[in-house]
Amino acid sequence: MSSKQKVTGKRQEKPSHIKAPVIVKTSSSKVLQDQKKDFLEKKNWDKFLSLTGESRKEFLTSIFNSGQYSDKQLAEWMAKHYHLQKIDFSDFELNKETVQKISRKICEKYNLIPIAEVEDVLVVAFSDPGDLQARDNISLLTNAKVEMVVAERGDIQKMINHYHTGEGIDKMNALFSIVESVTDNVQQDVGSVVNKKIKHDPTVRAVDYLIQEGVRLNCSDIHIEVYEKTCRVRYRVDGHLKEYTHPPINLASSISSRIKVLSRLDISEKRLPQDGRLKIKIDDQLVNFRVSIVPVVSGEKIVLRILDTSALATDIAKLGMNQNQEALFQKHLSSGQGLILMTGPTGSGKTTTIYSGLQKLNTPNRNISTAEDPVEYKLHGINQVQVNAKIGLTFASALRSFLRQDPDVILVGEIRDQETANIAYRAAATGHLVLSTLHTNDAPSTITRLLDIGMPTYSVAENTSIVIAQRLLRVLCSRCKVNHNVDLNVLQTLGFSESEAREAQPQIMKGAGCQYCNQTGYKGRTAIFEVLDMFPELKIGVFKGLSPRELKTLAIEKNNLQTLRKSALEKLLEGVTSVDEVMYGTIGDD
Repeated sequence: MSSKQKVTGKRQEKPSHIKAPVIVKTSSSKVLQDQKKDFLEKKNWDKFLSLTGESRKEFLTSIFNSGQYSDKQLAEWMAKHYHLQKIDFSDFELNKETVQKISRKICEKYNLIPIAEVEDVLVVAFSDPGDLQARDNISLLTNAKVEMVVAERGDIQKMINHYHTGEGIDKMNALFSIVESVTDNVQQDVGSVVNKKIKHDPTVRAVDYLIQEGVRLNCSDIHIEVYEKTCRVRYRVDGHLKEYTHPPINLASSISSRIKVLSRLDISEKRLPQDGRLKIKIDDQLVNFRVSIVPVVSGEKIVLRILDTSALATDIAKLGMNQNQEALFQKHLSSGQGLILMTGPTGSGKTTTIYSGLQKLNTPNRNISTAEDPVEYKLHGINQVQVNAKIGLTFASALRSFLRQDPDVILVGEIRDQETANIAYRAAATGHLVLSTLHTNDAPSTITRLLDIGMPTYSVAENTSIVIAQRLLRVLCSRCKVNHNVDLNVLQTLGFSESEAREAQPQIMKGAGCQYCNQTGYKGRTAIFEVLDMFPELKIGVFKGLSPRELKTLAIEKNNLQTLRKSALEKLLEGVTSVDEVMYGTIGDD
């Protein structure tokens, strides 16, 4: 309910299906006392208590962003100081009707969420229960008494994102309907859409909702497609495309024009592909998009790739590697020379992994240069070059220039040909650390791929440090995952021995599907890795011309290589992912 909506005096009875939230008693242990004392000694707590309104909100945000205190610590301090209960969202589902009594805008403004109704009392979870202005405003908006409890700030935002999902789609469809009725099946004048003064044009607002909803769903790509009689919008969430809405076909040109204006592209060009970028502020956060528009027989196909810098892991430990894999990656990043190669299909998380490596290396005493196509994320302290083959700025030409600029670390976005590979290996051989990517099925195949494009065997064997293959698997929803009785034969097909399969059988999980995961059984993705270290016996194998299968067998037997399939099985036994994801995301080691 927004502040403009009419408030009624109607009281709500407690719905019989509301499940009571789990109440967590705040700790009174010496640890918590010491933490609070620490907070008080820094005078943060006293200052915070004296503030009101926006000043209070800004100060609290700065405390959260400092990373000095966890969400859990701050929530426990709040609950203890204000003598309130702290709740944990992990073991119950909220009632969507109750949650949506307060609009998303208001929930996010005050970082709160309603969790239950009891007659004329609305129970609301706050991250800052000392914000009495927020409490009073909610009471006025809902015409109910507000009972306050405390929850962690991040948990509240997750609940807001989950239970308010779909509002943008509903608003978008309503706006499309308005425009369709006004135009009476005649396409809108492009000028009316692209005129920046018309902020309230329904198509403009509908496209804005379309983009915002994609971000709130945590999708990676937004697809807008035109066919002979229909349009459709699909979001790629956790690696899978799903249809969400169907705009009227007569608005296709207007939607395209709006996105072209935002991306600073030529709105009159409809015969050639166009690429651009745009930046939009959504929920107080600037979000970058890469835009691709391609002419198709029925109009234009548009894909917006969301470039979420918050998703980049700045800490290698958060990538999802096991202890041995992480140790190898860290070791070769610290070596100062050689070639580190990442391999995997598009969308497998290579960029996140390679950027995390760059961030570790990004110190004042290093000169780092990158050649990328495209530059997806801008990194402070790193010299990034956007490759443009049309003007002769290729990976190879950029590399040559880098070598004249006293580099310590070089990133080549992709090794596509022999010329680029030769320069990259020459740089690695002359005391530089080089990182790059290729597209191969696994780590050992990368070696033969380099030999196939004409690289000398000695150069590949001596100057390649490690090859890291990577995939992404969907993570089972923590709210609805249940035991899965899988046939032993299926487990043996995945790579378990008969005894291992019997032991593993009780540990296998699957997602049953629930409201939290939109009935998919999955929520989020995790990375799996295959880290191939170029140890001496493997180098000899490269000189001997061993096949990828023989190289993999050698690495498994002599250096305990954990393959992609083995990494996936590890996640399966941990209850992180499912049998289907292991089969879909990896190939066997036979």
